[in-house]
Amino acid sequence: MNQASDSNAEAPLSAAEQRRREAALRKKERILESAAYLFAEQGFTKTTVDEIAREASISKGLVYVHFPSKDDLLEAVLMKASTEWFQAIRAEKSGPVPSVPERVANTLRASFRYAQANPILRAILAQDPRLLLPRRKNVNDPILEKYRADLEQLLRLGMERAEVRSNLDPKHTAESIVLLHSALILELFVASTLRPSELQEKLVEATIALILNGIQT
Repeated sequence: MNQASDSNAEAPLSAAEQRRREAALRKKERILESAAYLFAEQGFTKTTVDEIAREASISKGLVYVHFPSKDDLLEAVLMKASTEWFQAIRAEKSGPVPSVPERVANTLRASFRYAQANPILRAILAQDPRLLLPRRKNVNDPILEKYRADLEQLLRLGMERAEVRSNLDPKHTAESIVLLHSALILELFVASTLRPSELQEKLVEATIALILNGIQT
């Protein structure tokens, strides 16, 4: 049995193969960064694969090696953006927080700050709001589901600590928070008329207050 396991195990990569793999990953990352920049600057429809290749300083053929079509490249850009956004939100959980309601509030503030400070993300959202549409079947659904699951877990913890209402439906309350969050981000950063930053922050705080009033004991 050990022999079978050993035979199925992957052989360690040689130094040369490891360098080739790392170089390929760096080129793939350059393609994603270039595509994100161009999609944000001029839109998905107007951007060509030739332009992405020139921006990334690689051949057009190499773009297709990593991404079979421009649509696949867009999905990868959206996945990368949503993953980094989710990681920024999750980072708020690393420090001590006095209560679950405050942690929920900090999570929403972290999301807003990340979107506010990331012009390429905002431009991508303006070009393709699918990043914030949890009911649409696309590659980003797993990220939103993780976000919703994190909130659900947080609400259940708050119920155990008697910090949120004991009669909450944690699953659907978490989904409602995600939908409110998505609607707010779309309104602030994708609407045709962008509000001043001071008003944006007031709307965020008003939304947080509304959520906390609904969940707190």
